Amino acid sequence: MQEGEVRELVEEQAMTPNDDELLEIVNKSDNENDEECVGEASHLHALTLENLGQAMSLTEQLKQFFYDIDPSMVRALKVMSEIENSIIPYKTLFQDMKRKQLSVAYHYILHKEACCYPYPLT
Repeated sequence: MQEGEVRELVEEQAMTPNDDELLEIVNKSDNENDEECVGEASHLHALTLENLGQAMSLTEQLKQFFYDIDPSMVRALKVMSEIENSIIPYKTLFQDMKRKQLSVAYHYILHKEACCYPYPLT
């Protein structure tokens, strides 16, 4: 090895990060990416009334798809039943959220109408 090659090797070693530095860079990058993704994905990954409604619609489409393509009606009905059973918790949550939203809307309408009349309508 010549003196120039030794200097190049020493300079490369000085520039190359060690394991601790690499871990720190990776962890910092992961944390930044996580923070960016949380804001963007929070709406997509939330159990909102809109998202649950879309899930119910997609479930119906999936059941209809299997019913349409499977020549065995027994198998298609079994798959449809299994799909229906698997989403029961989400279906219940969706119905509860819809009921709550309607209740709030009715309460708002009734409260608004009550404020419009100076005396009860009886």
